[in-house]
Amino acid sequence: MNLATGCGLLQSISEDSLYCKERFAAKDPLHVWSCGPKALYEVVQHMKIDPFVTKEKISNHIQGGSILPIRSTLSIFNEKARSITFPKEMLRVLKVYNISVTKKKSLKEIKENEPVIVLIKDKKSAFDYHWIFYPKNSISRIETYFGAGSTRVVSVYVLKNENVKDYFLSSHLP
Repeated sequence: MNLATGCGLLQSISEDSLYCKERFAAKDPLHVWSCGPKALYEVVQHMKIDPFVTKEKISNHIQGGSILPIRSTLSIFNEKARSITFPKEMLRVLKVYNISVTKKKSLKEIKENEPVIVLIKDKKSAFDYHWIFYPKNSISRIETYFGAGSTRVVSVYVLKNENVKDYFLSSHLP
């Protein structure tokens, strides 16, 4: 089996050199605009922790901190893999912002307007997952994101801002 084949590889061969440079600098635009950095950005904004945070900074921190080049490896087979943010990467960024996390079994265990990051999956696909932030998104939107009856909640993380002083004027990510 030739591992150097697939639509991801073909896509990367024809990509603009600027995108290639960005990917190698841990600034892959496909990841920057993906759901993981977006959900984390919404958390930091909601908790008023860092007014200078950007999705780019969050994504760069995630991409630069990866031990294994798993996103790049998976993208050989499917270019969309470049947008993946793994749960441990999400938790690592939350830790940088001093946000504690409590894992729950379902959305039924959360309180109204309690900040939560949820990982959901399309029941019809083996590969379509999505990070989404509550309360910015309603419970009904989360439960029907991939369509009524097609969304499965994989993980629910209740968030608590543990900053004892006002960090609103400082930036946590480099």
